[in-house]
Amino acid sequence: MNTNMMPSRDARTAEEHRRKLTLAERLALLYAASVPFNGLAIGGRSLPFLVGAVYLTLAILTRLASQNRERDELPIRRMLAAVVFTLYCTTSYYWSIAPDLTIGRVTTLFLLLLTSWFLAQDLSFVSRQLPVAFVIGAVLAAFMVLGAPASITDRRTANGNANDVALTLLLGVVCALWLSLKERGRSRLLGALALAILIVGVVATGSRTAVVGGAAMTLAVVGWLAWKQQWRPFVLVLGLFALGAAVFSILPADVIPSRLTTIQSSLELDSLGGRTYLWRAILERGLDMNGVGAGATPAYFQQTIGSASVSHNAFLGILLETGIVGILLFLAILLHAIIAARRSPYTELLFFMLPVMIAGSMALSIEASRPLWFVIALAWAVQPHEPAGAAFGSTHREVGFGRAVQGARR
Repeated sequence: MNTNMMPSRDARTAEEHRRKLTLAERLALLYAASVPFNGLAIGGRSLPFLVGAVYLTLAILTRLASQNRERDELPIRRMLAAVVFTLYCTTSYYWSIAPDLTIGRVTTLFLLLLTSWFLAQDLSFVSRQLPVAFVIGAVLAAFMVLGAPASITDRRTANGNANDVALTLLLGVVCALWLSLKERGRSRLLGALALAILIVGVVATGSRTAVVGGAAMTLAVVGWLAWKQQWRPFVLVLGLFALGAAVFSILPADVIPSRLTTIQSSLELDSLGGRTYLWRAILERGLDMNGVGAGATPAYFQQTIGSASVSHNAFLGILLETGIVGILLFLAILLHAIIAARRSPYTELLFFMLPVMIAGSMALSIEASRPLWFVIALAWAVQPHEPAGAAFGSTHREVGFGRAVQGARR
């Protein structure tokens, strides 16, 4: 497809100003605002799960009720690897060492897959509003973290998992930085104000993974701006970095967990917070085609090391649970997402998010997490007015799932 036919960012922004958001798009933005609460239990319940259930239900109902849609459906090709991976995880139930855990994992994957498919369509026309919605949700989550009492290790998590909370807050930092660099007026002001709150929130969690991911993201953004010769944003990022360093130098000591000062020693000792012990236990098992069953990592560790832990590495976790076949399918999902991201309305934002997700996947078990599949949905999103089959350079229109079903009925 000729890329000149694709609308520019200014044209998309003007179009988003003119058109009225549909109910599905509003709920998609609400879901985006709830993703930063992943890992934070509110009243013992998951806010993203509740919002996602409402969004998914109404997204299905609105499509069943509507005969004429103004946008092309997401082509099956973009999500084919994810569908096959989910089906393969389902078959792992028959050889899983913990069938109940496999049922839970497969159910989660199906929900995330279906949600991501609808999000990729409903977020195509709201590329300007999406970062704002995510930042607002992240700021609210950061206030919850900062208002929570510190643990005995000086970490503030608001009863959530510290690393999971830090990862979503760091994605909020990415969106806030993007708003500060790319938007104007109130959106830029929101991004600038949110940056300080979110960075302090990330630090308060005491997550060393998030600190490494944040440093990698900063280097990637600076490199991107230098390569694009966007010198004004380049100077702005360096200025924000210097301002952040000055702010942290005057923060009270009880706000910064002491474990953040042990990043270098953790790397030197090759312990990575005890993760290398778990990784060795996975590698010592050897390679096979099937694995121990999707979601069965805690059961495997209970049998081998006496502790029902998780892998703390998305790739090793999938290798353990689904074997060589599963890891190849998962890598295919990521490869398709990277290719699709080149034509997504969120290309730049996704580039900013990439280092964060790499750091998270190497130190956390995020293969079935909402933040990862939310980012995948942004990569799948189709440019407004882009022919559905153009995502991979084809010259014909590719049939979407809904259109295929309607054609079969006729």
